[in-house]
Amino acid sequence: RENDRYKTLSTGRVQGPALNFLAEREREIQEFEPDPYWEIFLHNSEFRAKFHDDGDERIWEEEVATGIFEEVEDEDETKVANIDINNYTHKPPVPFNLTGLQKEASSQFNINPKTTQSIAQDLYEDSLISYPRTESQKLPPKIGYKNILNKLKNQDNYTEKAKKVLKKDKNDNLYTKQGKKEDDAHPAIYPTGQNPGNLSKQERKIYDLIVKRFFAVFGKAAKRQTLTMTLETNGYTFDAKSKVTKERNWFDLYDPYVKVEEAELPELDEGETLPVEEFELAEKETKPPRRYSQTSIVSELEKRNLGTKATRAQVVDRLYDREFIRNDPIQVTDLGLTIAETLEEYSPEIVSEELTREFEEKMQSIKGEEESKEEVLEKAQEELGETLREF
Repeated sequence: RENDRYKTLSTGRVQGPALNFLAEREREIQEFEPDPYWEIFLHNSEFRAKFHDDGDERIWEEEVATGIFEEVEDEDETKVANIDINNYTHKPPVPFNLTGLQKEASSQFNINPKTTQSIAQDLYEDSLISYPRTESQKLPPKIGYKNILNKLKNQDNYTEKAKKVLKKDKNDNLYTKQGKKEDDAHPAIYPTGQNPGNLSKQERKIYDLIVKRFFAVFGKAAKRQTLTMTLETNGYTFDAKSKVTKERNWFDLYDPYVKVEEAELPELDEGETLPVEEFELAEKETKPPRRYSQTSIVSELEKRNLGTKATRAQVVDRLYDREFIRNDPIQVTDLGLTIAETLEEYSPEIVSEELTREFEEKMQSIKGEEESKEEVLEKAQEELGETLREF
């Protein structure tokens, strides 16, 4: 009771563990004490290089950092001691399940998980995409890849990308990148190819993201290159790094949603001497653990096998409604911390991830006809009854 009014408090088999690990992160942040460290940079007109010693770029003692800086600060040139090139492939993304779509929509458009789920449901009900509340990251051939691609080819926004994928079919059988996660009931999310007509701004964004991801999973791996140039000045080494794309491949199918670093260094040879503009000594400090966002907490629930694809965003929403958490990134309120600490002390089973997973496994056993619904309910009632009596 608060100010002659009652406040609704609640917990649950997913809500309890979710609040508990949010509270743990909040306490870590509140109790965090930063440690100072120093970094030294070499500035050239075209790039910046960072001092390193045995792989460590941070210097933890001020006297050491100052000593190194004083030995190099008056130098006006540096030598290219080594150039290391690494060519690698960047594989296409996996098809969207609901959590993957929520995560990407947040990253690309800052749309929260609950809104993304609602929009995806609307698109499904309009026959524009497949059933969205799925755990699967797999697209079986039976959905009809070629048929969908031909339909998308008739939509002006997607004609060229659809043609690129279909062109691949002439030289090779169509196949998609598949993820690890499965769902017995539904495949990963994919567009049906039906013409979308009039969509709201947010609906158009989510629809476009789903279509572009569908194209991308058919693409070839992109080819990338990292280059590390080691510079030597007065016996000390500094590294400058570049990352460039050599062959875009699936990047072109997923544009404009590809987010990779592109930073190119000038073409130089080992032994070459370069001018130095200045050296910089920067004092920094370690940072506390990052707060969860609305999207990353949904991903964390999935990773810990807590809740279902349909309920995770709702659980987070309920924590906001109860005023246990606020803002995004998420801060746990004093009320939320108190609830978490009270439950942890007096009823640890309620915030136990193990108990929640046990219930999830029991429900799966009903689906597999290993146990009856009545048996599972009876066991759950017994466990909850004992927990509540202890509380």
